[in-house]
Amino acid sequence: MIRLLALCIAAYLLAACATVPMASPDADAAGKAFAPPPPGKAALYVVRDGIVTGSPALGISVGQRQLGDLTSFTWLRVELAPGRYQMRVRGMESVAGFNLELAACETRYVLVEPRFGGGAQAIEIPADEGQRVARKGQRALEIP
Repeated sequence: MIRLLALCIAAYLLAACATVPMASPDADAAGKAFAPPPPGKAALYVVRDGIVTGSPALGISVGQRQLGDLTSFTWLRVELAPGRYQMRVRGMESVAGFNLELAACETRYVLVEPRFGGGAQAIEIPADEGQRVARKGQRALEIP
């Protein structure tokens, strides 16, 4: 029984140290320029701070599109057509939903965080805060 418990704890700790594939340095620098989206599109930054370091990766999707995973101090930028979307943040034990309505030519920032017990949450944050979090992190690789 003790051996099984030790194996479970080791597996949890390995998952907690998960890394995600990173975008190229050029893509990271381009995203940190915070350029406006192309005409007819909206830009969405999904950022993760390092408040809870060492916690497992959070899976991010918008609508039917899987964007990628975020760990501490990572972020994603995606350009989308204007419209209503449901963003989902997958934690270890549950999925949190977050509704977005994006307008053409706007840029929005959403902070994702793990929650105690294996869940996740997403909250919209002001542009200056979102840019601050992105600048101290690295751009994660978006799933094609």
